[in-house]
Amino acid sequence: MSIDTLDVARQVADAVLYEGYVLFPYRASALKNKYRWQWGVVIPQAQVDIGGSEPSTVHCETLVRADAGASVEVTARFLQLRLRQLFDADERPVDELEVDGQPIPTWEEGLEHEATLTVRLDGPGPFISRFTLEGDEQTERLGDAGSATRTTQPVAGELRVDVVGLHDGVFKLRTAVSNDTPWSQRRASRDDVLRRALVGVHVLMHAQKGTFASVIDPPDWAQAGADACSSRGLHPVLIGDTDDVVLAAPIILYDHPQVAPESPGPSFDATEVDELLALAVLGLTDEEKRRARATDERAAALIDRTDTLPPEVLERLHGTVRELRPVDQEPAPEAGVTDDVREFLGVGEQPVRSIQLGDHTVEVGSRVRLRPRRRADAHDLFADGRIALVERIVRTVDEEAYLAVTIEDDPAAELHRWYGRFQYFAIDEVEPLPVQEVDF
Repeated sequence: MSIDTLDVARQVADAVLYEGYVLFPYRASALKNKYRWQWGVVIPQAQVDIGGSEPSTVHCETLVRADAGASVEVTARFLQLRLRQLFDADERPVDELEVDGQPIPTWEEGLEHEATLTVRLDGPGPFISRFTLEGDEQTERLGDAGSATRTTQPVAGELRVDVVGLHDGVFKLRTAVSNDTPWSQRRASRDDVLRRALVGVHVLMHAQKGTFASVIDPPDWAQAGADACSSRGLHPVLIGDTDDVVLAAPIILYDHPQVAPESPGPSFDATEVDELLALAVLGLTDEEKRRARATDERAAALIDRTDTLPPEVLERLHGTVRELRPVDQEPAPEAGVTDDVREFLGVGEQPVRSIQLGDHTVEVGSRVRLRPRRRADAHDLFADGRIALVERIVRTVDEEAYLAVTIEDDPAAELHRWYGRFQYFAIDEVEPLPVQEVDF
């Protein structure tokens, strides 16, 4: 693995770790910043036992092909929450204090932690790393205005890797991160639970002398075992071009994710669009920026960075094209297909009225059962076995046929149909269904 691959992996992992850390408009008083920590939350097992709604363990399974004596370095990363509670001069808790003309809000800070294992693929397992995050409380006087008390609660957990040899130098790794903090409280607030939780949990895996298989589009040597791999709360994807690094994230990503090279820095906001957020920050009033800077050092750095963006950097965020492919010629329009329909379909798509699948004729309006095999999209995992309605049939310039469908029980199906936003599946990824009988 090159240093560049490690850098890319860390950049993407940091983006996952701090996803949703602080949301636009980056003030502690903003309503959505009172409901943070949505991703990768792992709570104490004792709290799950009395009805906690989030898991106490997350796991994923990956396949790796490796030489004899190879090893995999596995690192779990997460945040421990630290409450910064403000008190006034009478020692009453308050949401904010004004100190020397600067606002200081009550806020939850995130402290980074890691647990690492070196897993020998031919060694006895399981491989376990236990960790304890100590609790702490520190109070800082803020002059005559009051004080700030920073409190962390103790958290205990475990990183565990089980290895199963399959065939021909192929191994399955089951990686799990657990929270076994001995704490539970009925009717506890979510804030209380989160302060004993692991937050933003994700895992980096680096194979020494080995290659990981994509679970989205597995290579031939992993086809037999890929379908049997399971995951809960961790979704593994390949990082870089050498396939020896995997990031297992609490959010679904595609293989080979990377931080956009045009990005001037993290914006933290979920599904961030750098240009939109930069323009929004530039539109804040001076007072709003002052309060955003007071929220957190990361929010302050974001505001300061955006305020000083050179025009050429801001312009680089606009209209970036990732891939250009030449189109030799546009196929001749078929009879009955108007220009506006051609524009709707897009260049390279030729509409087809029906297509033969074995003994069945599938037409627009037919019902099919989805059986994704190519795993071109991570979301295909959720479509497996669902019944869908064929909205149109197209044939590409490469003469490959695809069915554009809406999932029958999708509450947003009508909206997708109105927008023309369909899911596409190859003809070997669907099973025709008989025409429904209707009683009159």
